[in-house]
Amino acid sequence: WKLALVACATLPFVVIAFSLFGIAFKSFHNKEINAYSRACTVSNEVLSSIRTVVAFGGEKRESLRYQKELTSAELMGIKKATAFGGVGGCIGLVIFSSAALVFWFGVKLIRDEDADPGAVIAVFINILLGSIFLGNALPNIPHILGAVTSSKDIFATINHVSVIEKNDTGKIIPDFDGSITFRHVNFSYPSRADIPILVNFCLTVKSGQTIALVGSSGSGKSTLIHMLQRFYDPTQGEILIQGVDLRELNIHNYRNQIGCVQQEPVLFDGTIRENIRLGKLSATDEEIYEAAIKANAHQFIIRLPQGYDTLVGEKGNSLSGGQKQRIAIARILIRKPKLLLLDEATSALDTQSERIVQKALDKIVNSCTVLIIAHRLSTIINADCIIVLEQGCIREMGKHKELLKLNGLYATMYYGQERIDKEQDDSTDDEDNYNQNDEAKRHLTNQLPSPFSKDDYSECNSVTTSSLHNKTIVWIATNINTEISRVHNSLYLRLLSINQPEMTYITMGCFCSIISGLLQPAFSLLYAEVYQVFGLRNNPDKMIERINTVSGIMAGLGFVQLIVGAMQGYLFGVAAERLTKRLRSNLFDSMLKQMKNASKMEDKIVTKGLSIAKESISAHRTMKSLSLEEYFYQRFKLTCIESASTHLIEAVKIGLVQSFALSGPVLSLTACFALGNYLIQQNAISMISLFKVFITFSMCSQALGRITAFTTKTKEAEEAMRRIFTVIDRKPTIDTNQGDQPKETFSGHIEFKHVNFRYPTRPETKVLNNFTYSIQPGSKIALVGQSGCGKSTLIQLLQRFYDPTDYGLENGIFFDGINLRQLAPCWIRRQIGIVSQEPILFNISLRDNIAYGDNSRIVSMDEIIEAAKLANIHDFILSLPNAYETLAGQDGSQLSGGQKQRIAIARALIRKPSLLLFDEATSALDNENQRLIQKSLNDAMVTCTSIIIAHRLNTIQNVDLIIVLSNGHIIEYGQMNELLSKKGEFFNLYQLDNTKYE
Repeated sequence: WKLALVACATLPFVVIAFSLFGIAFKSFHNKEINAYSRACTVSNEVLSSIRTVVAFGGEKRESLRYQKELTSAELMGIKKATAFGGVGGCIGLVIFSSAALVFWFGVKLIRDEDADPGAVIAVFINILLGSIFLGNALPNIPHILGAVTSSKDIFATINHVSVIEKNDTGKIIPDFDGSITFRHVNFSYPSRADIPILVNFCLTVKSGQTIALVGSSGSGKSTLIHMLQRFYDPTQGEILIQGVDLRELNIHNYRNQIGCVQQEPVLFDGTIRENIRLGKLSATDEEIYEAAIKANAHQFIIRLPQGYDTLVGEKGNSLSGGQKQRIAIARILIRKPKLLLLDEATSALDTQSERIVQKALDKIVNSCTVLIIAHRLSTIINADCIIVLEQGCIREMGKHKELLKLNGLYATMYYGQERIDKEQDDSTDDEDNYNQNDEAKRHLTNQLPSPFSKDDYSECNSVTTSSLHNKTIVWIATNINTEISRVHNSLYLRLLSINQPEMTYITMGCFCSIISGLLQPAFSLLYAEVYQVFGLRNNPDKMIERINTVSGIMAGLGFVQLIVGAMQGYLFGVAAERLTKRLRSNLFDSMLKQMKNASKMEDKIVTKGLSIAKESISAHRTMKSLSLEEYFYQRFKLTCIESASTHLIEAVKIGLVQSFALSGPVLSLTACFALGNYLIQQNAISMISLFKVFITFSMCSQALGRITAFTTKTKEAEEAMRRIFTVIDRKPTIDTNQGDQPKETFSGHIEFKHVNFRYPTRPETKVLNNFTYSIQPGSKIALVGQSGCGKSTLIQLLQRFYDPTDYGLENGIFFDGINLRQLAPCWIRRQIGIVSQEPILFNISLRDNIAYGDNSRIVSMDEIIEAAKLANIHDFILSLPNAYETLAGQDGSQLSGGQKQRIAIARALIRKPSLLLFDEATSALDNENQRLIQKSLNDAMVTCTSIIIAHRLNTIQNVDLIIVLSNGHIIEYGQMNELLSKKGEFFNLYQLDNTKYE
């Protein structure tokens, strides 16, 4: 017992070592996970907004931003690996030191108390076997500690009870009629608690009333919509629904009674049928068709090859903006809500579609309470009450005519818009415009192609370039890159070649491994020496002298193991973490180059369950508004169950292998002693030889146990390597840097020569047909036409996201006489500034978001302020506590739609482009901001060529030429007054635009 007690003396050191390791590991692991989480956020943000990144040449910037977070993770990973190597070395030190202590004290007991040497051996063997199993458990310790660390956040999230979402057992209003009362409501967003959004807001909305909310961007309109969906609760005051405090209602039952159509519609990955059915999960196909017809979506849906079973893609990217909005409206119409919330619901639609959809909305308006957010005052003149908001307060309220009589803020806004509309007559008589128009006509004469036949038309043409990014690459990968050499003959050799810069670390790590490996046979020799020491019982002094030497060497080997283990952890940690960083960076850069299929490639790397979770969380407001929490939970749960059954079978297999691997050494030791006993009896070997073999075998068993723990991961590692190298090896269809980069400044002269285009996924559908036109430098050209006419396709071709279908350099698109195929896309995009209908901002400061417009240089603060002033956003930014350093939030969530659009306009102006592209750039703005920004844009367009896509025809009154497109070719062109006098297609569009709300 004395010997056993002494052997236990090393246990406190083991406990201390593991405790220190646990503390260090948790700290490093948390920091590493947080760094990877930030890197993942960056990659998700960039890949989901890839067209914006590429359009502004932000690939290098985003790559550096991503690498910055990876560097933080790398440093923590190296520290974690060093700590892990250190604790492994500590175990080696404990084993060697324990053996040295046991043998030294055992020999002392033999000398002083005539103890049995067999007892010493028995104690040592127990220590040895214990160390073997401890060593086998070592590889699992990081996983256990990692799980414990992660579980803290996981359980905190699971156990967190939302004040808003917890009320599943609240009151249910049996006959919900949609009446609302706001009583002294005050509100500030939690992230900006010092900025009041609503101040003492009071309003009563009767059942069946239509209430319009108007005001400048940031006045609190969208906040009211959010609060009615109970995304937020008032800071002070209360909101009553049919006399009951909204906070007391059953939240899911309440949300099932309302419907909301946002300005920026959100669709979920799935078919059109599934997306419409999300409005009412029990809906029949007939109800789906009826809702689609009412939303003017049925015709374009049935013309798609897969009809209602067409996949909309991630976030609905397979559809144009107008098509997404119509699907979103159909999704709400199928609910037949009692309270309808419309936030510029028709802003993304062309004139004809807007008119039809507005009629459909008018039908259900009569059967429910409606709150409308509107910038276009012509859409709300028939509202029962118009509320004019300013800085969160009601400034005016009443009917349209009553407010005009007040001659106040509303009248100023209304007459301002009316003045814009009327100014078109004067502007079209401008002599300079006539001269430029005549110039343009001369280039257009004899170049108009004959129209398509009606049989060639399909509204699926309206699927924009962004909509086909995912499917395009699937087609390309299948039909073009099938035979590409995706991986090297040996995955591991390729991996080693990528790790080449760290070869010094790997070599030194291997050298440390050799030393660590040599310590095992060295210990065996020392162990055999102990038996010889036992033979010196007749010479106690000699025995003590020899055991002191042997024990000292054993302890020394333990310290060598400690140093070597820590060095191994560090050296291999550096190599592994840098390899991980390099692979992640290469993968990210590859996705940036292959912008058309980044999200699709990402989907191949993540699991189905993760995709569902990511989609539902990123669109959590839409999900909550539609009360789809349970729906997505069940989908996620089903995926997890399917995955669990597969993993359960794998776990059983691995468990069986592990059990054999772990029990094998013990059984082998039994066989070793049985055979050894027989051989000793036969005088074939000595006792010392037997124990040499035993010790060597025991040490090897410990190493084998560690190796076995990693072998189960090799299959997963190989599959991961294949996927990663497949993405990295895939060649982009259009290389960003391949082509000429002229030193001369682009003048803005653009020529289209017999341009034909078909989307690769739909080669049977011609989007552009022999399109021919010449644009002179400095011209302002407007493209108008119904959805599917090819407007957005032209914008995408100009940015060279696609090339025309026909090959050759004689025809195509030319910049200053040079075919775009000969020019590097990065150079082309540097000449262009673009403002899209749905602005995309990044979760960086407002200053950096504006400066993002020109990533080729460091943009000065003076330039940023100048651009912000031009976009009429400077004063708003200064009103924020952190001014230009204010974070925009994920997807610009900290800003209203109008504020985001103005930041996007400032971003486009910062680069002083030679070509400006506007795709409904002012659609999200109120009338006053639209007027101010339109003036700023007009000033900016003086110095460059401008191409404008417009549904709101009053925004193109000052252009030099209006081109009317249909089925991919020009059917009319001219100035506004000329086209109106012709009474052709443009006249019809103009009439619809000006009479649809009367």
